[in-house]
Amino acid sequence: MLHQQASKQEEPGEDEPHSFSFLPGQWVDFFIPGIAQARPGDRVQVRVGGTFHYQLGDEVRPLLFLAGGIGVTPLHSIIRHCWQQASQQAFKKASPQLLTAQDGAGTTQQQQQQQQRHVLLGPEDQQHMAGIPPLRATVLFSASSPQELGLLPDLEELQQQSLGGIRLQLRATSPEWRGRDREWGGQWGRFTAEDIQAALEDLCQGPQLPRGSSQRPATSSVQEQVLAFVCGPPAMLEDSLRHLQAAGLAGKQLRYEKWW
Repeated sequence: MLHQQASKQEEPGEDEPHSFSFLPGQWVDFFIPGIAQARPGDRVQVRVGGTFHYQLGDEVRPLLFLAGGIGVTPLHSIIRHCWQQASQQAFKKASPQLLTAQDGAGTTQQQQQQQQRHVLLGPEDQQHMAGIPPLRATVLFSASSPQELGLLPDLEELQQQSLGGIRLQLRATSPEWRGRDREWGGQWGRFTAEDIQAALEDLCQGPQLPRGSSQRPATSSVQEQVLAFVCGPPAMLEDSLRHLQAAGLAGKQLRYEKWW
């Protein structure tokens, strides 16, 4: 379910907590006043914000994510939410009989558990979907070393669940990792303009039709629908945006966050 912007309850009582929610991709700041003297029971402040986040309907478009180091954090949140939304919608279309009681009275606990299990679909749940992954996304993720590729296990799990819908490419950029690709399974070097162009072309011709279909939409028409999300260090972000613009993406197709 899409989280709403953070808000406060109207005139809460002395012991009533403020309401708290956020959009996938937004930042959350946690403040502890007088941290050296903080004790159990002391009040803290939590603040959320940022315009770099998921927007309703993003999951139906081809998505390109470019993450540099810790910049993967908001992107991971957006990727996971898009996958959840796309999977749930795909399952509803494929097997509506399992969800007819979702909002009705008398839903049994067993039905609720079954519905919750299908929010994230595994391969066994997608076999009836004619081989069409519910989400098309490519993630280009780089960091100085493989050890700095944060949240990688979760991204790899999403890639495995997606039946080819989520594609993950990894890079280590530190000179000491040059020529050591076999040690960790990724590649060395920064993502270049050619890498990004190839990722866009692959994404636009990705698995969106049933197996055996010879029909493919024109790459240019699909590329007009691509959304690119970029978050990382200054040089990486500026280079990525320049490469994306050179590839033909512009305006609202580009979303990025300068968090430094």
